Amino acid sequence: MTVCRIDVHHHILPAEYVSALARLGITGGGGIPFPSWSVDDALGLMDRHGIQAAVTSISSPGVHCGDTAAARELARRWSLLDFLPGTLERAPRGVMHYLKGFFYDTALSANPHALRSLCELVPPTQILFGTDFPFAPEPVTHLTIDGLTKYDGFDAAARGAIERDNALALLPRLRDRIGGTEDA
Repeated sequence: MTVCRIDVHHHILPAEYVSALARLGITGGGGIPFPSWSVDDALGLMDRHGIQAAVTSISSPGVHCGDTAAARELARRWSLLDFLPGTLERAPRGVMHYLKGFFYDTALSANPHALRSLCELVPPTQILFGTDFPFAPEPVTHLTIDGLTKYDGFDAAARGAIERDNALALLPRLRDRIGGTEDA
């Protein structure tokens, strides 16, 4: 497969993480039980769908479950960055101004209705390919790719940017590691 997509919405669920949460009585996230996950499953999905790289994140509920010391240890174990303290308390330029500055991914939303709405908010240069694996099972990855391919609002260049180039522009260390061309 010649497509070299970059998945910016890809969760990992290491057994050690799931076990640590189970000891705290947490057996799922986002209202559903944790799905099974393995490195081999993740790499297999990526190979079958032309995904060269995945930007991974620990799944919901994250690492803080009431014990700050334990949260720090879990975060360090998976090289998670510390969150900046504080939150945006006000939006002096209006909420839409800030929303238009974000990047959005296609996980669970690569259908004409969601994509048209998203394109009203931001240009294709701010849209990134995402799968939500393993919470979204493999057939949903296929539907995401199919939805992007069939969407009449993107030409081939925009699709290529969404599937790869936008992520490389946003993540220069990833670009340096895997290369900036589909031939990498």
